[in-house]
Amino acid sequence: MPLKWTEQLSTKIHLFDHEHKKLVELINKLSDAMLKKEANNVLGSILNELTDYTIIHFKHEEDAMGKHNFPGLAAHKKQHEDFVSKVADTKKKYEEGAIMLTMPLIDFLTTWVVEHISKSDLGYSDFLVKAGMK
Repeated sequence: MPLKWTEQLSTKIHLFDHEHKKLVELINKLSDAMLKKEANNVLGSILNELTDYTIIHFKHEEDAMGKHNFPGLAAHKKQHEDFVSKVADTKKKYEEGAIMLTMPLIDFLTTWVVEHISKSDLGYSDFLVKAGMK
């Protein structure tokens, strides 16, 4: 079942919503490949893209929070670091041949992204919008 973007996930900040939609797209791409039994052929490239994209997106968020002195920056940054570490570990295990794509990986990615956006990111949304971000 594909992950669906809804307005309930909107931070009301165009750049971040656009980037969140791209993360949803990447997770769905991975899930779709798994359903088509193509997952092991594309897992490495999708994990590379997911890793690279999350790092860029997280930097954008962290830079904005730092620029506007968001008080929850340190905790938010820790969540980002934990996620990047988990994805990097998964990528490494895949490259070593220790894992294949499984539903628990899709479930982890889906749950993490939805919960992170709906709880953590929406926690900075009002603050940054009031600071002038659109």
